[in-house]
Amino acid sequence: MSSEEVETDTARLLSGASAAPLVAWACSRVAGAPLWAWLQLACATLAVSTAGAAFLFARDVPPALLAGWRLLIVTLLLLPAACVQWRRAQADLRQRWRDSLGTVGGSGVALAFHFGLFATATQTTALSHALLFACATPLVLAAAALAQRVPLSRGELAGTACALVGGAVLVSDAQSDTAVTLSGDACALGAAVAFAVHLTLGRDCRTWCPLFLYVVPANATASASLLLYAMLHEGVSPLGSGKRGLLGFLNNSRWAGVVLYLACVPGVLGHTSFSSCLKHISPLVITVAITFEPLLGSVIGYLLGQCAPPHARTYLGGLILMGATVVVVWAEARRKAEEGTGEGEIERPEKAQDEEVSELPPMGNATATATDVSRPDA
Repeated sequence: MSSEEVETDTARLLSGASAAPLVAWACSRVAGAPLWAWLQLACATLAVSTAGAAFLFARDVPPALLAGWRLLIVTLLLLPAACVQWRRAQADLRQRWRDSLGTVGGSGVALAFHFGLFATATQTTALSHALLFACATPLVLAAAALAQRVPLSRGELAGTACALVGGAVLVSDAQSDTAVTLSGDACALGAAVAFAVHLTLGRDCRTWCPLFLYVVPANATASASLLLYAMLHEGVSPLGSGKRGLLGFLNNSRWAGVVLYLACVPGVLGHTSFSSCLKHISPLVITVAITFEPLLGSVIGYLLGQCAPPHARTYLGGLILMGATVVVVWAEARRKAEEGTGEGEIERPEKAQDEEVSELPPMGNATATATDVSRPDA
């Protein structure tokens, strides 16, 4: 049964109830998608935008350790779903999954760099800068394509050039804003690069591998990598306590609350909602929505008292960088559509036969593209 038939039947069954007007309103379609899908997209964007501020509530925890805790909880939460998908998988898919563990592991290590560098950036530079640079993955992918001499459209080239201008304006803010540091900005940009590597390595697996059979090993590898780094470089011990303990969050209610929130809301809820929206809304639109995370995250951080309001140069550079990201994403989607590759699909994507695989953006076999971006931290 199609989603349109489900919406019609639901509205018909409740037509005599007092909730009928609300159901009819939620099932109405806007730009080809049900209204509830747009509301879900808005909630998912808001959920991932709270991650930066949430990290700051545990700023006294070493960054790699904090990121490792978050990924550990995500892994444990998603493990049952992965077990279900493994039991349902055919023998040939299980063998293909085993053969791809090296690639998934590499993707997980890149994910560890992403989260570790982002957590470091939130503690060493202004929150607005950390979010703006960490969300620049579409620009990193465009720059990588340019370096590989992949033919790009004028829009992609213009957007990348504007991003350089916006980045320069943001970096210059370090002279006037004491909360901004060049090292912190560099960590945030490194997080964007690491996530681009994570996307590229996992791109082929995500075309055939069920969602949780890919996500759980990648998150487990990332968590193990971060916790190992914490033990080697942050003075963490398996038998220690507090911020020197491998599971020190279990003895601190504030840290435990932050870790659970990061895992459940920005992690599982935010990412799962984005995946669900892909059944009705184009990956392009979702990627553009994610672009607003730095703006929302900075406002949330300020309202929660975790950061000061940005300076004028941050507003200017941030607007340029966000606008450049939207231009690059849109221009790349148009180019892919004109080339007939299907990767830059602008209309609502068709639902694939495999329910789990259909939750992911349409992907090819080359390098990752800007419209593949769906940050797991967020």
